[in-house]
Amino acid sequence: MIDAEEGDRFFDHAYAISTTEETLDHYARFAEVYDVEVTEQGYAQPRRTVEMLARYDVQAHAKVLDVGCGTGLSGIALGEAGFTDIDGCDYSSEMLELARPLNIYGRLFWADLNQPPIDVPDAAYDVATAVGIFAGGHLVVDAMDEILRCVSPGGVYVAAMNEMFYEDAGVAAKLDSLQHAGTVTDVIAEHGEHMPGLGISGWVIAMKKVR
Repeated sequence: MIDAEEGDRFFDHAYAISTTEETLDHYARFAEVYDVEVTEQGYAQPRRTVEMLARYDVQAHAKVLDVGCGTGLSGIALGEAGFTDIDGCDYSSEMLELARPLNIYGRLFWADLNQPPIDVPDAAYDVATAVGIFAGGHLVVDAMDEILRCVSPGGVYVAAMNEMFYEDAGVAAKLDSLQHAGTVTDVIAEHGEHMPGLGISGWVIAMKKVR
């Protein structure tokens, strides 16, 4: 692994990733300094995600799947908001190993959303969150379908992403498609802070699953 003292930093390359192989390599190399760097840049999306859940009146006893949990920053935010039944999954084994000692998650497991299905039964969770995983080189927008498969009818799905992905990947069109198909309702898409230290804005999208 490469640490920050060697001069190379996570955000030097993060927005140039274009393949899944590059994604795995990048997160393996920088897993140990990831928390420090994103905290330095004021990463806002874990907080914004739990604030969005409050708007849907999600109760603290809800069963939550933290998709792309990484080192656990999103899980920490969920725990601080009162959630106690949280599982997590991620594409990076190195990130998962750093999340494990936090004792936030009941279950931690590896998952590749670009090659569904992931190891989750249909409708197993009341809530799914996906904080910062929709980005270039990470996921295609249709991975939302697999995440929604894991959510029970009436449950809530929240995803936070940078503005580049929202615009380039056709997220607004995907949300329209899901609503038109009757898959989701009560959709909110809210623009705001993402990584303010880098001058990057982002979106939080949320919805209730119908079927």
